[in-house]
Amino acid sequence: MLGLSLKEVKRIAIGLLLLASSVPNASAAGSSQFEVIATLERSGAQPMGSLVEHSSAALFGTTISGGSQNFGTVFRVDETNGITILHSFSAIDGAAPTAGLTEAPNGTLYGTTAEGGLHGFGIVFKITPEGAFSKLIDFTGEAGAAKGSVPNGLVLHANGNLYGTTQSGGVNALGTLFSINPDSGILTTLAEFSGTTGSTPGQNPIGTVVARNDLLYGLTQNGGDSNNGVFFSISTTGTPTLARFFTGASGSQAGSRPNSSLLLANDGFIYGTTEYGGSNGVGVAFRFSSEASPTYEILHAFSDQTGSQPSGSICERADGAVYGSTSVGGSQGWGVLYKISPGAAYSVVAEFTNESGLVPGASPRSGLIVTSDDLIWGTTSAGGPGQRGLVFTLSNGAQFTTIASFTTALGWHPSGAPISDRNGNLIFPVVEGGDLGGGSINRIAANGTLNALFPLGGELGENPKGSLLDTGTEFIGVSQNGSTSGRGGIFKFTTSSDASLLSAFTSTAGESIQGPLLKSSNGNLYGVSRKGGFANQGSVFTVDDLGMLSRVFSFTGATGSKLGAHPIAPLVQLNDGTLHGLTHYSELKPNLSFNSRGSLFQLDQLGAMSTVIEFPENGAHSPSSALFLASNGNYYATTNLGGDSNDGTLLEFDSSTKTTTTIASFAADTTGSQPGGPLLSAADGWLYGFTTSGGDGFGTVYRFHITTRQFECIVRFTGPNGISPGIPFIDLGADQPTYGGLQTGSDGLVYGVTPAGGLGGGGVVFRLLTTSPLQDWKDQYLGDPEALDNGDPDQDGLTNLEEYTFGRLPNVPDNDHPVTFTATQDTAGIGTTLEIPRVLFRSDINIHIEASTSLLGPWTEISSSLAGASFLGEATAQSINIQNGVETIRIVDQLLTSEGDKRFLRIRITR
Repeated sequence: MLGLSLKEVKRIAIGLLLLASSVPNASAAGSSQFEVIATLERSGAQPMGSLVEHSSAALFGTTISGGSQNFGTVFRVDETNGITILHSFSAIDGAAPTAGLTEAPNGTLYGTTAEGGLHGFGIVFKITPEGAFSKLIDFTGEAGAAKGSVPNGLVLHANGNLYGTTQSGGVNALGTLFSINPDSGILTTLAEFSGTTGSTPGQNPIGTVVARNDLLYGLTQNGGDSNNGVFFSISTTGTPTLARFFTGASGSQAGSRPNSSLLLANDGFIYGTTEYGGSNGVGVAFRFSSEASPTYEILHAFSDQTGSQPSGSICERADGAVYGSTSVGGSQGWGVLYKISPGAAYSVVAEFTNESGLVPGASPRSGLIVTSDDLIWGTTSAGGPGQRGLVFTLSNGAQFTTIASFTTALGWHPSGAPISDRNGNLIFPVVEGGDLGGGSINRIAANGTLNALFPLGGELGENPKGSLLDTGTEFIGVSQNGSTSGRGGIFKFTTSSDASLLSAFTSTAGESIQGPLLKSSNGNLYGVSRKGGFANQGSVFTVDDLGMLSRVFSFTGATGSKLGAHPIAPLVQLNDGTLHGLTHYSELKPNLSFNSRGSLFQLDQLGAMSTVIEFPENGAHSPSSALFLASNGNYYATTNLGGDSNDGTLLEFDSSTKTTTTIASFAADTTGSQPGGPLLSAADGWLYGFTTSGGDGFGTVYRFHITTRQFECIVRFTGPNGISPGIPFIDLGADQPTYGGLQTGSDGLVYGVTPAGGLGGGGVVFRLLTTSPLQDWKDQYLGDPEALDNGDPDQDGLTNLEEYTFGRLPNVPDNDHPVTFTATQDTAGIGTTLEIPRVLFRSDINIHIEASTSLLGPWTEISSSLAGASFLGEATAQSINIQNGVETIRIVDQLLTSEGDKRFLRIRITR
């Protein structure tokens, strides 16, 4: 017992007892430390430039997309470690590198991007084998210091300079030839192409030039007298020396639209291909002699069945055979690898089989290289898991081997809130990547250990969306695409057994299904599809224990009997057995008076649907989260728009009256704006959620206390990096929003995932290490957030918890007691009045006023303030003063005592 004080007034004992307890009972705003425990990397995709073998024997390449910001990557690849991203482009430092890299004598690699940079016309960059990146040149288009746009690859000349072409830009906007001094970084424009005629005929140079002595040889896709492209040579000082025009389907130089780099072979000939033209119209393989007036020879006219539309670089093996690839054709249409022997005999070495099969891959467009061990390396721009392309080798015996695909086992873009796996871990889906390319189900432990439970793809379907459902015996998820129907499916698994398909989706049930599902009291699963159904506005469906899937009804949009469109998962079941859900909006059509911006609907136990609420345009509208049952028994949801700043609202749903009340309005600068995704109700009385914008521009984590109505932002996301990396919302196309989510872990902390952002661009897994306001107060005044609640460092008789409650300082002794009481006597008896100070808005503190006739008890509560709320109870309470954030409350005991009786009062503080 702390702070005991007894007084006797006219022989009537009146006692005041202060008790402090640190039993957790409520929470309030403290500070939150954002901790990233795992980062997911979005891999590169669509390699279009050829690989290069570095002097260290490592191989390097580029992809035109993927990477942390989806602007392409530079990567290293080997047979042991697969693909390692060295740099992800961010637009200002370049975007979409379509060409490969070139090594300088010091080991530095040089390359170009077709887009991005300061002016958007592409750049020249250099990068070390370890990944140290720097931009050298920003192209300036038709004029300026670095004329040109959409640069091709670079070649290092024996004179030490780098040479290359741009596909457009220059004075004629038809492309340029340039040189770069790698030491000074100065670019010199050597030639500007002039189209069908002129001093430098040709248009849209393509590929990497080759150097022989002081001449540079290259190709243009267009230009020349028939506009089918040009084979040219220009000196290293910029003097045009040769132009040979392709003639299309026939003629002395048949072929059209070259789309490859040239090969200067050991036999002295210069080899190349055109993508079109020739006798079959789908390209030719040719060679020019290297004489001053070269001869032209067609080695092969491509055809669909044996490979068509060749592209990318060609290579020569030690035996003199030339190898290349076609982007399409072959028996399966996905492209082929071919060989042309020194005697000009053409043969197909391998035919690509798309996502899987004996020769996985499709549409090889980067071409091939031969490494120092006479092994052919190449890439495909598509095919393989997730259609992102892959890296392969071809041995001397024509053995095809997949080295690596552009995906990762963990995948990227988490697409639903994590849930407990019942073993102290959290599990969540990711919508892309995985070993099969269709996403993955991942598991993360509290220590940050992240692993893939199983990949999505094949029968289970692809691209899972929404968090998983725990039925108590198994986990159930949904996939949007693939499966046996091609429209997605519902799969189930346990953490100790393989996943299996429960039901494949059908066209009549809808499409773009969203998780999680709801398991209703009748044992069936219920869910929603965002689109599809009869009016393509979405649907509600049900699945029984045997996996039989059936549509309950289709939404009809802005009119019709089933108002609403694009429902939000999950549905909720009320105590009366009815199911309720929200739709995001009803598509407003011209000249219709109905102006709905979303709806709240009901499904009764007989399966009849009715609209409960139509959200108006001039109020809270466009729901962005499903109804959520909080710990207080009420339902909550958010809207994307409406509220004081039209930045969205938080709604409370009264299940008895079927009405909603706006209880909070979002604001971009403070709490964030446009809330979206699922809500979390934590045991401490707080509702947690995401906003998709506002804050620092990347969205926020907010929380709202359902008792005190306190509303605050606790995390401001910072995008790719910074103190709170992550982006809680991403739209992956086709109006398919993907949100992260929050969950309470077994350790009581709040965990979350974001679908994007972080250093790897594929989202992050994080947790909030939240300190209580009492801990912050202790840290501020005592320098120790874990100081004891019942400690008394200033030795004034008040504990730390009492000082915190009453608005006193723990390190400055008090000369007076903060609590006063008086006793009054009249003919009716003797009464007692307490005056108690308390700091306003401290919702982590409960104050209990208790009475007894003995110090030994029992004690009876006569008034209390829970979580900072008003005092309630049989004693009367009145606020009599507020000063400097401290409120004084007068509490009057209603029980009068007689002469000679004893009555003791005490104050008990809990948190």
